Amino acid sequence: MLLEALEQLLSERFLSSRGDDELFTSLYDEIRDTMGHLFRSPGIESLLQATNNDDLMKLVDPYQEFRMQAGTGSIGRTAQL
Repeated sequence: MLLEALEQLLSERFLSSRGDDELFTSLYDEIRDTMGHLFRSPGIESLLQATNNDDLMKLVDPYQEFRMQAGTGSIGRTAQL
């Protein structure tokens, strides 16, 4: 649960740095549907659908970079977990 809470805080920090107040405010309906399908039915088909969605990857790729930078301590020591 601790790691889940830290991940949530990290994602909120990422979104606020982009100017997005909530996770889905800037996402198209198609992206929301794709992510919803992946969350509801995790598996290879839904994962491939998500990774083949260019708009979704435009959000995921910068988040992964932000997460890697946070792991170096750039936003505080807690994020290094």
